[in-house]
Amino acid sequence: LCESSKRTKSISVPCKQPRFRRPLLPPVAMSSVPARNDGADDLAGPPSRGSYVTVATCNLNQWALDFDGNAKRTLRSCVAARDVHGASYRLGPELELCGYGCEDHFLESDTFAHCWESLAWLLDAGATDGLLCDFGMPVLHGGARYNCRVLVR
Repeated sequence: LCESSKRTKSISVPCKQPRFRRPLLPPVAMSSVPARNDGADDLAGPPSRGSYVTVATCNLNQWALDFDGNAKRTLRSCVAARDVHGASYRLGPELELCGYGCEDHFLESDTFAHCWESLAWLLDAGATDGLLCDFGMPVLHGGARYNCRVLVR
C-alpha cells in the first residue's frame, strides 16, 4: 500500500508500479551511455538511457488577431528556448499565431492566410534553426477548419 495512505484517513488503494524500472543513476553516468538507434526495436522496450531531449513549453501573452505582435513574441520564445535554455523541442500554446479569442474570425479566410504569413516570417527569421518548433494555428484543409499543431524544423 502507498505510504501516503497510512497517514490519511482515506481509503487505502494499492499503488501501481511503473512498467519499466530503471536504476537511479546520476545524470553524468546516464549521459555517458550512447543512444541506441536500432530502428523499430526501440519502440518495444524502455527508452534508451543515453537519449535526452530538452523540452521548452511556452505560455505567451498572445492577442487575438495581432499577427505581427504574436509572431514577434513567438520568435522571442523560440530564441530563448534554443539559446538560453538549450532546448531541442519547443511547444507553443494553442492558436498562438492568431491568438485564441478570434471567435467569428475563424470563418474568414484572411485569418488563415495571415497565420501562414506569420509562419513564413518565423521561418525566414530563423526561429526553427536547430530547434523543432510546435506552433499552434488554424488550418483550412478541404474546406474544413482545423485547430492544428504545425511542427517545423
